[in-house]
Amino acid sequence: MQLRTFEKNSMGTRVTVSLYSGTTKEEARISAERAFDVFRDLEGRFSTYLEDSEISFINKNAGETVQATTLMIDTIAYALTLAKETGGIFNPLVGLLTTPEGISKKTAPFAHLDIKIDLEKKTVSTPAGTALDLNSIVKGMAIDMALDAMPEEENLMIEAGGDIRLKGLPPGENTWKIGIRNPMDPKKIITVLNLRPGAICTTGGYFREEKAAREKRFHLVNPRDDKNKSIAVSMTVIAATAKEADALSTAAFFMDIGQAVQFVESHPGASCLIIDLKNNLFASDRMKSNFLT
Repeated sequence: MQLRTFEKNSMGTRVTVSLYSGTTKEEARISAERAFDVFRDLEGRFSTYLEDSEISFINKNAGETVQATTLMIDTIAYALTLAKETGGIFNPLVGLLTTPEGISKKTAPFAHLDIKIDLEKKTVSTPAGTALDLNSIVKGMAIDMALDAMPEEENLMIEAGGDIRLKGLPPGENTWKIGIRNPMDPKKIITVLNLRPGAICTTGGYFREEKAAREKRFHLVNPRDDKNKSIAVSMTVIAATAKEADALSTAAFFMDIGQAVQFVESHPGASCLIIDLKNNLFASDRMKSNFLT
């Protein structure tokens, strides 16, 4: 088997499909294109920067009941479940806080309990004056769906902005070796983890924060109307799917260490690794088994 790697830009980040394949490079490329098609499709549905996306349509009609796809409704429902679990720390209505104007106001309606979804009628209603932003779920979801779009591939890795889903194993290996970047010096690796098939996602400023600051956009936003600041500069979560790992790492980022560990490990099979401002590492019990020995 030969390692084939393909890259494209999507969802504001770099998407990489790496697969060990016995096919020709062209056949592997065609397989990888199915994964990239998934990212393009979901970006077209969920991007808050595209005026004609489905989520932009919902946001433009906040306060009204509008038709929505099953995928959109299911994604909002998942976000609302996490919002309930975290007491609003995870909140799908951060759309008004992802611009400098929203940040400067320091206030925004977080009436996520007033979001109404009806799967049977396929409708969504969000409170007037609010805006959905589901990016902390969608990137992981895209990774999962992209992997599912390549059923014939047995050993592959899909990465999007540091979020990873693994299938199978590299030839001759019993784990994948995944490096965790040093948040104070992203060109360096602070530790390496042994991973089996599943997902690993990191929330932090590695990939987009500098670019976002230049463009006056924000990647991470504390949705709570308080002055608590995260002690974490990096929150890595391992879970069965990238959708879950992505969402949990975002939700846990604004918790203190003890709360974050308890929250992540309350989800079956999930574990976390936290790095603080002093580059101290805090691993949950399940995470410890993944460290190289």
